Amino acid sequence: MDRILTDRQAAEALAMADDRNLTVHTYNEAVADAIASRLPGHANLLAAWVGRL
Repeated sequence: MDRILTDRQAAEALAMADDRNLTVHTYNEAVADAIASRLPGHANLLAAWVGRL
């Protein structure tokens, strides 16, 4: 059976989940800006993930 995510993508997915958790509890603009800069990468990962499902 083929894997849905590569090891690298799985690590990125876990980092994306960490970012999601940070956004729920952050009121720090620097953290919010850092997460916002990673959103395009998160979107690409999610598109690849859904495409494989």
